[in-house]
Amino acid sequence: MRGVQAGFRRVSPFTMGKTMGSRVGPMRQMAPNMTPRIAPHMVAQGRRWRTYKPQESVKFEDWPEEEKKGPPPKIVLDDDEAFKIEPWMWADPRIKRQGRTAAELAWMPFPEDDEEQRKYVSEFMRDGPAFVAEQARIRAVKPELYGVLRQEMGNKEASEKYRKDNMLTSLIFGRTKNHKYAPLPIAISTGQIIRQMRHHGISFGVTIFRMHLEGRRHPILVKPCQVQFRRESIKLMNITFMRWSPYKRTRITLPIEVIGERDCIGAKKGGAILKPTKGVECIYDGPGPLPRKFTFNVQNWDINERVYVSDLEMPAHTKLRFPNKAHSQVLVTIKKT
Repeated sequence: MRGVQAGFRRVSPFTMGKTMGSRVGPMRQMAPNMTPRIAPHMVAQGRRWRTYKPQESVKFEDWPEEEKKGPPPKIVLDDDEAFKIEPWMWADPRIKRQGRTAAELAWMPFPEDDEEQRKYVSEFMRDGPAFVAEQARIRAVKPELYGVLRQEMGNKEASEKYRKDNMLTSLIFGRTKNHKYAPLPIAISTGQIIRQMRHHGISFGVTIFRMHLEGRRHPILVKPCQVQFRRESIKLMNITFMRWSPYKRTRITLPIEVIGERDCIGAKKGGAILKPTKGVECIYDGPGPLPRKFTFNVQNWDINERVYVSDLEMPAHTKLRFPNKAHSQVLVTIKKT
């Protein structure tokens, strides 16, 4: 019996059927006239060819009632719904809207009104190289993180191994609005966290990130919860994230920002600007994004002026966690030293 040429090797039809993993198909396609009824290696095992009957078609009337209704509806989890809410995540209050370019403004008549002149000049200066470079730097940092799942847990040696590779051990815990999840151990590079902390500043803890994990199709919406540093240095040691979904009650601490310190009237008289609290504890249950911070301009403040929590105007979908302490909790004050 003649063999069949397969690649660069001359193989018999019996060996080919054995090596290619099929008993009849490959041999009939490549050597239909040389295919025996019973292969020798099957005769030695005492087996014969199986005969298959064609499957009879079933009419639609004979289908089960469950199959007549069609496929079951797709179950959409909270994470999938939150994944669709993308546009607001890319918005940054420091990003300015694109105005008219300098070439377009050059062909326009110079306005005569003082207010219109100020708008014209400010819009003209926005096209400068410094402004464009600053906007490009802000737009380059997006609220996205990339991590890997950890296989080893509760082992100090494994944690030190990740730290030697410049990675942080982390946990994603919490629940969404309608679903509860087990804690998810992950590892994330230190450079990503440092870059996001420098970009968002004091508002890093109230920023929603999309966590992309290796081997998972959809990202997870998370919020930084706790950051730990080493005692002997300022190096990051651990970070913890909490799951977030729209309209879920979330405890947040809004930071406090003070501006105008150099021109403060009370500071020039020998006063000191004090911030007794790190932030305002609130509860947020809106669709997003989270409030960023409270800003106070102390340029015209004198000595002994202060602001309480009760004086704040709360953002939408946000309320105080401890409203009973609002009248006695001081946020910013100026005291004479």
